[in-house]
Amino acid sequence: MEDRTPVVVQAVRTPQGKEDGVYADVRSEDLSISLIDAMLDATGLEGEHVDDLLWGCAQQRGEQGNNVARVVALLSDLGESVPAATINRWCASSAEAITRGADAIRAGQRDCVIAGGMESMSRVELGANTHNVHPRLAEHYNIGDLQMGMTAEKVAEEHDVSREAQDEYALRSHERAADATDSGRFDDELVPIETDDGLVEEDEGIRR
Repeated sequence: MEDRTPVVVQAVRTPQGKEDGVYADVRSEDLSISLIDAMLDATGLEGEHVDDLLWGCAQQRGEQGNNVARVVALLSDLGESVPAATINRWCASSAEAITRGADAIRAGQRDCVIAGGMESMSRVELGANTHNVHPRLAEHYNIGDLQMGMTAEKVAEEHDVSREAQDEYALRSHERAADATDSGRFDDELVPIETDDGLVEEDEGIRR
């Protein structure tokens, strides 16, 4: 039997931005386009080599609506020949896209897939669409309890994770991110992004 074990050939990302920060005036499609074009350039691949683009996005409305993955494919160097699907599993949307891409390769349905995701909290606000929720859902559930923050509260309570432990973890995470940035460990995975205010080359949200 042919070995269809999926492998990761290239893994890159944009520098992370804060809400209303360095990417406030940059459309999320353009961030994705820059990322994909850089990936194609680094690997030597062209659109004809790519069987599918699977792109996760939780807030699929406004600029991030209209099967935004297909918009990205059309405006990037992938071009018209590459089909694209936008995947939504809320905060796990990108992970779901990667999993589906790997599954398609393993099943022999695809040979080469680009998978990842996008989200702009500056341009498409989280939770701005809750007023359109189905009335019966609102009758049976507190919409606020369906958000990630409340899920985190429930998990912390269930597994007895104290606020102090969470703060220590968060501090350690920022310290490690700062060390990785300063030492250049992130350099190979980052694609610098050109904005009207200059080149973004490192994560904006790291607290020092």
